[in-house]
Amino acid sequence: MASKTTKIGMLVFVLILAGGIGYFAFSTSASSSTEVQITLGAGSTYFMPTNATVNFGQTVTFVIFNTDNNPHAFAIKSFNASTGEIPPGRSGRLTFVANQAGNFPFYSPLTADDAKGLTNINGTLTVKG
Repeated sequence: MASKTTKIGMLVFVLILAGGIGYFAFSTSASSSTEVQITLGAGSTYFMPTNATVNFGQTVTFVIFNTDNNPHAFAIKSFNASTGEIPPGRSGRLTFVANQAGNFPFYSPLTADDAKGLTNINGTLTVKG
């Protein structure tokens, strides 16, 4: 039988995941700005969702929820954007203008220092132009 702490942790994860999916569903709106929520789970290669689509010229804010037990960072090298280190159980934000059309990988290096190499491709941002 799962402990009460495990059940609460899973409930929190499911609520964060549902919120992220809900925001993702509306991230393709034609407004001048949009917010995309990403949940970063156990391991440095787990994102939900793994893809996001925005419109060219929009101001985009990514909100990253770190549900892992390790610190992480989130970066989109093509837009020179990074959250810096996100401690376990916390969230980080990054905001930029989608001023390039195309498909751009986003990353989850284990720490902000690892972001310099940006070697772990974890998802794709599509900017429709």
